[in-house]
Amino acid sequence: MTVAIVVPTLNCAGTIERALTSVFEQDAAVELVVVDGGSTDGTLEVLGRHRARLAHLVVEPDGGHYDAVNKGFALCRGEVMGWLGGDDFLMPGALALVTRLFADWPRIEWLSSTVPGILTPEGHVTISPNRPGFSRDALLDGAYGPGHSPRFVGAIQQEGTFWRRSLWDKAGGRLDTRWRHAADFELWTRFWRHAELFGLRSVLAVFARRPGQISAAAAYREEVAAILERARAEANHDDTPAGPDGLVRHEGWFLTGHPLAPARLPFAVATEDGPFAAMKSFIRMGSVA
Repeated sequence: MTVAIVVPTLNCAGTIERALTSVFEQDAAVELVVVDGGSTDGTLEVLGRHRARLAHLVVEPDGGHYDAVNKGFALCRGEVMGWLGGDDFLMPGALALVTRLFADWPRIEWLSSTVPGILTPEGHVTISPNRPGFSRDALLDGAYGPGHSPRFVGAIQQEGTFWRRSLWDKAGGRLDTRWRHAADFELWTRFWRHAELFGLRSVLAVFARRPGQISAAAAYREEVAAILERARAEANHDDTPAGPDGLVRHEGWFLTGHPLAPARLPFAVATEDGPFAAMKSFIRMGSVA
């Protein structure tokens, strides 16, 4: 089973070597495609040194980050897919674990880490609070975006999310570049029309935080809010009622146990107006089920 990894780049000479190395060192069959929008800072020199290990290298102007990802995936044939920013990186063993899970469990069409790795601007690797679980109802409630939702528990980590090509094809086979900032979130809403997202309590990838990122912009949150409003209308969705304790209870699919196997388990999201509001960080870390 081959994993297609697309890396869109633009002027990331200081980090692209780390990103590529994290893919090269995976103990898995990888089809690595890099799409560069015309870097002028030395990125192309780094890519040139590794050209023989890339399945494809595209260097041409593009319509932005998501357009570059679409170009890369159009060149890929791998059965499992994912993409990585030029300043992000995979954890050792991540793709071996991912491919084993997809091979062992045909019912899994996409999966994501509930433990997103974070690289701080100071260079420290840490994790953000665990996502308590994934479900379509929680998505439509606003649990995974935007950040101002009273039920927000954290975004789905793009770098730590992988899916089968068959799901990509069923969901339209492309990122919708009309969404300049939040096309990843829009893709998740389409995936959820076809399949449940499985949560994996392992760090698969690390997202490098830096000033000026797409996901940190107000425009990202605005687009997520618009995408979510559309998805809620299409599903005729009303917020899942909270219990008397202020907790909203959901069920999601997890890969858990030893060996890892799918299990449907409960998880809870705290509202901001219930008695558990002050404990929201603990609930996000999975301490309350």
